[in-house]
Amino acid sequence: MKKSKFCIIFPVIILILSFVCFASDAPDTSATSVYIAEADFGEVVFEKAAHEKIYPASTTKIVTALVAIENGNLDDDVTVSQSALDGLVEKGSAVRLKAGDVFTLKELLYDLLLASGNDSANAIAEHIAGSQDAFAKMMNDKVQSLGLENTHFTNPNGLHDDDHYTTAADMWQIAKAAFKNEEFCEIVSTYQFKATSSTKTSTSTNRMINKNDEYYYKDCLGGKTGFTTPAGYCLISAAKRNDLTYICAIFNAPQNGNFEDTIALYDWAFDNFEIKQLLDASSPIQEIEVPLAKDSDYLVLNAASSFSWLMPKDMDESKIVRDVEIDEDIAAPISKGDTLGNITLSYDGREYVKIALVASTDVERSQVLYIVDKIENFFTSTAFKIILACILGLIILFVLYIIIGRKSRRRKRRYYGKRSSR
Repeated sequence: MKKSKFCIIFPVIILILSFVCFASDAPDTSATSVYIAEADFGEVVFEKAAHEKIYPASTTKIVTALVAIENGNLDDDVTVSQSALDGLVEKGSAVRLKAGDVFTLKELLYDLLLASGNDSANAIAEHIAGSQDAFAKMMNDKVQSLGLENTHFTNPNGLHDDDHYTTAADMWQIAKAAFKNEEFCEIVSTYQFKATSSTKTSTSTNRMINKNDEYYYKDCLGGKTGFTTPAGYCLISAAKRNDLTYICAIFNAPQNGNFEDTIALYDWAFDNFEIKQLLDASSPIQEIEVPLAKDSDYLVLNAASSFSWLMPKDMDESKIVRDVEIDEDIAAPISKGDTLGNITLSYDGREYVKIALVASTDVERSQVLYIVDKIENFFTSTAFKIILACILGLIILFVLYIIIGRKSRRRKRRYYGKRSSR
């Protein structure tokens, strides 16, 4: 499986808590279910009923394509069977294939993701898994491998079935996985494709990549539309501007509302959020006293790594809370890079990250101070107190022994003195 050259890069540092990060008010949306987040950071900037059950319609084909790309050879010939066409004549989109037609898997994927061909979906499923039902199982296995528990597919095309459902949040995760795949990205970013093995041309239903369309959006990387009466108008897409990549999932919108909501949300997200460096590893965090040091009693601590995150542009950076915890019993010698504590960053009541604090330089130990400290520690130690108590006890016993011995000798002298006087 190839990876996208442009889409998704996962962050090294993960948020401790997950919240929706709002800047100024998000635009109103006509869709009933919405989820938009920055792809590299996974930061959710707006959501609406994103975890409620919805029907995915033809956005299902994102999963179909991803499973096919990961499990098939794009240059393989696929022969369209009659079973791939049965029941589709009066249903859904792009019923243009005929039984016996032969296309490469790659050509069918273009028809699947651009023209939203239900016939292509079925033909692909049968080629990869042997049957549509077996392919649906592969689709469910795929979403389970992504850790998604609120999604279940019964077919590769997205035609309505009450047991064929998902959520906007789950579909966002599926789309994120798909946009990591180079072949998928190449296909969904294409507006029109002509198969070399026939005269058939596939045209994208995603109006955001058509330069002549009123809904053209120059930052759009591609996406997949969907529609059924129960699902409404749907759209999952990605857009990149400068160093930010957003994925937006829109479900159950009115006609063209899927495009209007998506564009409004992209503009709002790009205008209101940016990557801010919240912690610089090269900047000192705190100076601490170091006992037993040879040349200097103090040491500067730095963060083990810098930390940047997607934040509202209008955030008040003076309100960033830095909670520093320093380890106990720190003493020389210390090596540069040793972990001596941690710092936790919070903003507006949200805890973002905890990063180790490390020594900025080596600290050599003074042998004189070390010996003095050992002596002091010995004289204040429990062992010394026990020994001292034992010595004192012995002294007391010895003194008592002397006193008792003297009294005994006096009594004996008196006794013998009286006997002699008789």
